[in-house]
Amino acid sequence: MMHFLFRLPLLATVSVIASQCDLSPRPGQMTGEVTGITCANFSLADTTIGQCVLQCHIRDDCRVAYQSCEESSCDCVLCHGVHAIDFTRHDTTFYLKGSTVVTDAAVPPYQKWSIPGGGLSVGRVIRVRTVLSSKKLNLILAQSNRDIALLIITDLTSQTVLRQNRVGSRYGHAENNVPYFNFTAGQEVEVVVIVREDKYLVYFDSLEFFSFAHRNSDLETIVFFEVNGSGSMGRIQSLYIS
Repeated sequence: MMHFLFRLPLLATVSVIASQCDLSPRPGQMTGEVTGITCANFSLADTTIGQCVLQCHIRDDCRVAYQSCEESSCDCVLCHGVHAIDFTRHDTTFYLKGSTVVTDAAVPPYQKWSIPGGGLSVGRVIRVRTVLSSKKLNLILAQSNRDIALLIITDLTSQTVLRQNRVGSRYGHAENNVPYFNFTAGQEVEVVVIVREDKYLVYFDSLEFFSFAHRNSDLETIVFFEVNGSGSMGRIQSLYIS
């Protein structure tokens, strides 16, 4: 995958933001160092993250904005998408432009929401804040024909995080290797899914937890985010998609 840096002129007709506090880009604001896809950088006098966010908002092809600083000067960096996130960099923040799809949804019952923008593409990010069910909580990326591109089952009974796909009524090979399992019912967990060219890269609570190779390369047909589960206490606190 190619990563590009090139310079863009600042649009003279756009007023910039005067301070860091002029924008409160939550839930799009995230802590960590992002590796972007197809990026452009430019310099502003007294550049702030608020100015960078504004520049991202006025560009249709921008999905992530951050500052790149050296000594006393900073550039704005605007990118078409995200390739990876280093969540160990607690001193760095970036802004993910997207939409809050839902907040405070109980699981069960089964629920389904459309993915904004007409389907997934490389570089998009799904950020899910969940409360784990006492039994199972299922996160699902589904296609327009009802096939499942990615199913993530967090199962507290068997203490596994299982991943698989489904074509028609037939489920594909299941994967369940994870670095640890110490989750409990009612625990808040943030799941971040980055769509890469060849796979999904999935983080649990800021740790790279697993990857799942695409079994259907037509990402634009993945148009639904679905949840279901069993037991009590399960909840989607927020769903944010870039």
